[in-house]
Amino acid sequence: HYPFLANRMRKTAPWPVDWIDPAEAIARRAMSLLQPIGEPSGETEPDIALFTSGKVDFATRRLIQGFGLTSR
Repeated sequence: HYPFLANRMRKTAPWPVDWIDPAEAIARRAMSLLQPIGEPSGETEPDIALFTSGKVDFATRRLIQGFGLTSR
């Protein structure tokens, strides 16, 4: 949530503060934890859009199909 609050914190700080943006360090750490498990098999699964709000209406299904997604 830091990126959403950074500007607010800058404006409300009682004195000048050098805020450190941790995004790059967090991305590096995530990549180090998500190293490839194996080589791609060549088989691909379809990209899906998952909806938790119930049945997806027709217009939404058509929209996500335009992005190459299927709904579940």
